[in-house]
Amino acid sequence: MKFTLPKDALPDVTLTNDQKAAFVGEAAAGSAWSLKRRGSDTPWTDTDAESSLSGVSGDSIQERMKRPGVSLMVLFGSIDGNLGDCMFGTCVPTNQAWIWRSSHIKDHFDDARILAHIRGPTKQDPFRFLNIKWFAKEIPAMLAGIVQQRDYILLEASGVTQDSRGDTIGYYILHSVPLPGFPEFSDLAFSDPAGDMIDRVNVSIFADSLLSAAKVIDYAYIKKLTWLMKHKSAQQSVSEAPRPTRCEACDKNFTKFALTGVGSGAPCHLCHREVCGKCSVVKKMTVDVTSTGAVKQCSLRFCLACLLRAKEHSVWEVALSGIETSWERSSASDSGRMPTV
Repeated sequence: MKFTLPKDALPDVTLTNDQKAAFVGEAAAGSAWSLKRRGSDTPWTDTDAESSLSGVSGDSIQERMKRPGVSLMVLFGSIDGNLGDCMFGTCVPTNQAWIWRSSHIKDHFDDARILAHIRGPTKQDPFRFLNIKWFAKEIPAMLAGIVQQRDYILLEASGVTQDSRGDTIGYYILHSVPLPGFPEFSDLAFSDPAGDMIDRVNVSIFADSLLSAAKVIDYAYIKKLTWLMKHKSAQQSVSEAPRPTRCEACDKNFTKFALTGVGSGAPCHLCHREVCGKCSVVKKMTVDVTSTGAVKQCSLRFCLACLLRAKEHSVWEVALSGIETSWERSSASDSGRMPTV
């Protein structure tokens, strides 16, 4: 992450009710089109067969409508977690929320700013939002000086809906849109990262960005762990009792060297039990993002029981607790402080 513009470089955009309605309709049309693609017999070419998620490019009516040389890609596959976790990790209705998510999932955007808010989360749909946003794409180091950095004005939206069978479906949309006062973009959400790049490199860069979506589940777990740490009971506070000599999870003796045993112990940051390395995991968690985009992270240890507790905790409870009466005011805070979850 590397902020490329000063905070006040892009003006806020005031939209008319008709413009807002048009953008809402465009987001609805985009999610409807995606639902129709499910089960399609359109031929696709896999761009990352080693991942449980794959970015694929293909040939369809939409493909034939775009400019020559620009690949149409769709992401499909399976990931850990459930729909609620996925949407919780995806939902970024404010600038601050985007900064925090980007610092964790490494989505290859250098910068992004919300230009206009249209819809925000509600208690009925805590994962809903619709914004008009400016993005600057990260340039891979190997292509620096060869490829020009590109920026975009995009409609960004997420939420849940139902398909024709009544199944609940989550959606996340990034769609290029024209905006008064800004350069006009294509009516369709096709990305052309650098005019004359060979298609193989072109597809690889954007497929890599799409595949960062797999990390939103882990980010959702991190948000749950953060929420649980903030809401833990007084009984879980750190005691002054002597540190145990055995792992409080597996009951094995701590050893100085991990190769000869379970290793030394360390406290879980949620329950404060002393656990060995085999009964715990270390999560990197963002604690600050500077005005230049530098990310400060710390490594926190959690026992496997607390990690499982976080995974199974109701995402609806955590998401609903973070919804403010006036959600718009939180978007004004672009500081690097840890956001409310």
